[in-house]
Amino acid sequence: MGRRWFRNLVWVCTNATHHASRGFCSKSRHARSGERAIQPPRRLRRCLLLLQEVIIELTTDDFVLLSGSVKIKAIFLFLICAAVFPDTLHAQPSNQQCISQSGELIFRLPKGSNMTLVTRFEHGYALVTVGGGDKYGFLNIDGRLMRQSFSYAQPFSESLALVERNRQFGFINNLGRFIIPAKFRDAKNFREGLAAVSSGGKYGYIGCTGQLKIDYLYDNAADFSEGLAAAEIGRKIGFIDKTGTWIVKPKYDYVSGYSEGLSLAWQRGTKLCFIDKTGEEVLELDPQHNHSIFVRQDLSFGKLELQENISLSSFDKNAKYPHPLMSPSMFRGGLAPIAVDNKFGFINTAGDFVIPPRYDFAFPFEGERALILESGSYGFIDRNGRTAVKPVFKTAHNYSNGLAVVQEDSKKWGYINKDGHYVISPQFSSAVPFSEGMSFVESLSKHDTMREVSSNGIRQVLDPKTEFPRFIPAPDSYEGSQDIRLGKPFIVPGDKP
Repeated sequence: MGRRWFRNLVWVCTNATHHASRGFCSKSRHARSGERAIQPPRRLRRCLLLLQEVIIELTTDDFVLLSGSVKIKAIFLFLICAAVFPDTLHAQPSNQQCISQSGELIFRLPKGSNMTLVTRFEHGYALVTVGGGDKYGFLNIDGRLMRQSFSYAQPFSESLALVERNRQFGFINNLGRFIIPAKFRDAKNFREGLAAVSSGGKYGYIGCTGQLKIDYLYDNAADFSEGLAAAEIGRKIGFIDKTGTWIVKPKYDYVSGYSEGLSLAWQRGTKLCFIDKTGEEVLELDPQHNHSIFVRQDLSFGKLELQENISLSSFDKNAKYPHPLMSPSMFRGGLAPIAVDNKFGFINTAGDFVIPPRYDFAFPFEGERALILESGSYGFIDRNGRTAVKPVFKTAHNYSNGLAVVQEDSKKWGYINKDGHYVISPQFSSAVPFSEGMSFVESLSKHDTMREVSSNGIRQVLDPKTEFPRFIPAPDSYEGSQDIRLGKPFIVPGDKP
């Protein structure tokens, strides 16, 4: 083999090595979309074909000559590794992973996908971001990404997922196929077999096949809960049944969804009460001293002065509070958190305080435990008001699948049982509650790319004007994009406005 062949071989090997390093060690187009970049890039394949042609022409004497070149030997070794062990030349594996309730690794998130504040399994699929965070996709329980991605999506609910494509909303099944075409200006998740959708500036309800069940009559509409849904018309809110009949006439400025047959309802400046499913006011509260409804200001909340004569309609561009309201005052297990003179306690359905108002904030009970805020730290109480888990955590979520995810002052996340003992020690930079026996976490790393840790749960920010804690409520459900005052207790920070 002459010097010309030798120079050609060095040139081909050098170019193949260059393209191999670009193809395997950087985030390629395939890696960004969440697929494994196993297939070599086109230029690398061309170089490898040329290399194959050169090698065919080599004789035994040529190989002896080549063995004296350290550069050629190093290049050949690199190319062999690229062909035999392509995974070893990829970028470092993701720090984000799915774990079991014992803390064991189930799978790592595919390259190019990232967990979100609502990444939990629902109907076998979990919502993640893909494409560098510009798109949304779904992971199955084997850690494989659905091929389709969307500009916006909500987790699966009743076997269908709400997604956005070309600025229109529709619903897909677990294969990523549109069961209901993307043709609505706005839409909300399916609950109790119906979903609120918007067309022509009005809201109605469709069934799971896309057939219109309740006509487009409402200015805004919420999910069904316990057979009724809150709907707004003429800037007032009431409840309709599944035929569209008004069960509770629209006269309120705020309502929560029904829970255990009761809904918190407020008429601005006049009345704050719980109503039953016939609309009867069964439990009146003192709006002067009670601050159980809160206003949203960006991602924080402050108390709402219930005597304020203000416009709260989300359709009023000049409204003082353009964002939705929220309230944790929902009955669960016969108890509801209520704030009196800036302190939270729990009342029964007769309106009597079973747990005296002494907490800075309180969430509804989840089984036998309720999450509370006391002196700037989070803990849990039982149904008798006894401290079940001391308030020592910087951040916490409610129990789910028997475990609660908590954050210590060290900013590490872990999981505790109902007695407050760690089942999975604090070791993660981010974590979300368990669902369907699995959870998503991010391991600590020097190059932590996750969002600010405190944004993954509740963060206290004191408002010096009101001397009442403002906070980001922990995502207690997946109804993130819904209008809170139309039937939803909590919102997930970061939702689309």
